[in-house]
Amino acid sequence: MRPTLERTQLRQQLLTRPRPTWALDPDLVLYLPFWNMPAGESWLSQDAYGHTVTRVGALATGQGGWFFDGSDDYATIPNAAPLNITGTAITFGAWVKVMGGALTNRFFISKSDGGWNAYHLSVGDANGFRPHLYTGAGLTYWDSTIIPVVGAWNRVLVTYNGTQIQMYVNGSLDSSRAATGNVGVNTGNLRVSTGRTIAEFPFNGYIGEVFIYKRALTALDIWNTFQQERGRYGV
Repeated sequence: MRPTLERTQLRQQLLTRPRPTWALDPDLVLYLPFWNMPAGESWLSQDAYGHTVTRVGALATGQGGWFFDGSDDYATIPNAAPLNITGTAITFGAWVKVMGGALTNRFFISKSDGGWNAYHLSVGDANGFRPHLYTGAGLTYWDSTIIPVVGAWNRVLVTYNGTQIQMYVNGSLDSSRAATGNVGVNTGNLRVSTGRTIAEFPFNGYIGEVFIYKRALTALDIWNTFQQERGRYGV
């Protein structure tokens, strides 16, 4: 455990750390750049909200992201109003490199109090990327047509605009489903690399970045930001 003074100093350093202009977008409610964050067990998200992020077990590797071992590694962000998207628009996603766990569920984003209401993103038991989004129409989930190659980086983003849930892989539309109503909310924490509970469906692989917006990014937004980011992952 870090001394209290060191924790305070780390927090102050992160609060005053320069952030890119786009990271101060008020619609970007969570940005976790694991590829460029300190290796300590606690730090602040690099968005306009400065959520406290607590790491358990995951390793900063210097290889484009943090490694989560598929057993007991995760990061958690306490429940907060900005993370409870109450309208009919959301975007959530991550840069991930799958390293194992074939034919099992492996979650890398989950906002949950033990149920499915809200938003989640995983690699499913059929090995495709699988979004889970709860709206007024109920829970919608499905598997991507693209099957991620083990050991390769992918950028997976899911958008919802009140009528369609769309999944993009590496800047391009993979598939979509119809949906309506407001995004579900709950009082649970947001976790990276586990499912609805700390022990459920851990992710085995690297996570480079996590993004959550309270708006639906356009196809052009998604393509342009993919092009801006892909170089640091060799994609």
